[in-house]
Amino acid sequence: MSRQQKRIQRESEIVAATLLLLEEKSFLDLRMSDVAQAAECSMGAIYSHFSSKEDLLLGCAYFLTRQKIQVLHRILDADLVSLEKMVMISLCMWQINQDRPEHFALSQLAMNPSVWQRASSNRSNAMNELGDYIDSQLKTLVRQALSENGFEKVSDQSVAELMMGLWGLSSGLYQIKESGFGVFNADFREDDGVDLHLANIQRYLAGWNLDSAVSRARLSQLAEAVSNYTTLEAGA
Repeated sequence: MSRQQKRIQRESEIVAATLLLLEEKSFLDLRMSDVAQAAECSMGAIYSHFSSKEDLLLGCAYFLTRQKIQVLHRILDADLVSLEKMVMISLCMWQINQDRPEHFALSQLAMNPSVWQRASSNRSNAMNELGDYIDSQLKTLVRQALSENGFEKVSDQSVAELMMGLWGLSSGLYQIKESGFGVFNADFREDDGVDLHLANIQRYLAGWNLDSAVSRARLSQLAEAVSNYTTLEAGA
């Protein structure tokens, strides 16, 4: 194994150790010394890979984002029409967050501008590249969905509006569910908000005259198939 390969492996081990620690405590309570102990390496080794706690946070977010890209690729390759793929991505991201809420909290924290300012430029650039890749893949999919459903002139603005609206709806609803309001709200307690999520997707698609392309019954079928796509591999 080359020196570079060993460095990549050690960095992956540090990230993996951090994610295990986060099953028991929040990132805000985590100390770099805790990470060093869990990863069985020195503090010097930790700081040779991650310049700060914020840099480590962004490194963990990078790892989790690459895992989500695995799911994205599975959906893009699936035997579904483009609009169904759009919905499936939204449903799968909801389920991934539901399965590992501590990872959701970490990813939300990692999006704070102050984290990016304190992280290394290499780390923030790498995250930007992943973001640009996901954005490109999603916009291509949305453009296909609109074309397949009778939209003759598909502008960049309409693509951005449909894409950001759908995922903003899903992400926003999930954040409400995870908040103190969600804990005490009956709409979320019974089934973790899944029915409410599906109903909101249906109403949103209706606003674009796309609800006939994906009926409520079909939405339920897609929701039942989520587990076929969300199994994450350890080495992203």
